[in-house]
Amino acid sequence: MKPNGWRLNMVLLPGPTAMALSGPPSSYALGMRPWLIFTFSLLLPVAFARFVMKDFIGGFFLILTAGIGWYAVKGSMDMAWLLCLAVVLGLNAIFDAFILLVHALGKPMFGEKLGMHMNIIHGLLFFGPVAELLCAILCWRVYREHLSHVFSEEEQMDMNQGFDGYGAAGGSMLGGPSHGGTPARPPQGFEPFRGQSHRLSD
Repeated sequence: MKPNGWRLNMVLLPGPTAMALSGPPSSYALGMRPWLIFTFSLLLPVAFARFVMKDFIGGFFLILTAGIGWYAVKGSMDMAWLLCLAVVLGLNAIFDAFILLVHALGKPMFGEKLGMHMNIIHGLLFFGPVAELLCAILCWRVYREHLSHVFSEEEQMDMNQGFDGYGAAGGSMLGGPSHGGTPARPPQGFEPFRGQSHRLSD
């Protein structure tokens, strides 16, 4: 009986990739958990700066993203969520960087006239795309390593099953069943194509 998460992955991502997403996390993924939590927490100051600039949708998006990231890594490292976060944060980092570049070309974002408070807020806004891109890279690296780890285990299992099947077939061809993948040997004194011949009409 497959878990519900596996069924959902099969709907969204058919094929062997979907089954790999539901596998247990590797030691590398577990070791990257503190770094993922740290990078997701970097989005919260950027969200605060967006709220100060009355960008409520952008701030709410970053808080929601940080919450989903924490949910994805707090348990068994949900690779499906990490894949989604890698794609969404990567694209959003590009769009946010372009928007900030347009604003910077229109009016100065830093300077003594703006005051220290606004300089810090604008600095956090410019740090936003960097934090998003860093989160996306880490999520993608964990996902790719997990995928290669699962597929390497599956290939090893397929290879072992192939050897077992070969031994079983060889045992039946040699005149006896095989156990544990070891071909059965013919009885001693057996010589093929020897002995008294018989006709079909006899």
